[in-house]
Amino acid sequence: MLDDELAEAMAQAARFRNLLVHGYADVDDDRVLHILRTRPDDLRAYRAVIAGLARGEDPPAVG
Repeated sequence: MLDDELAEAMAQAARFRNLLVHGYADVDDDRVLHILRTRPDDLRAYRAVIAGLARGEDPPAVG
């Protein structure tokens, strides 16, 4: 239901979340700030897709 670019961005976000939550590695504060400053549109796009699905809309065309 997600286009390839957004699906990859969400996969990267999930991997990063696992590092933070499960303590697989030391947290790099600079990396966290970089992601927060440069990738907010990924989460906004994901939220828009999920909100549309919740409203019963068809998923966006993947292409």
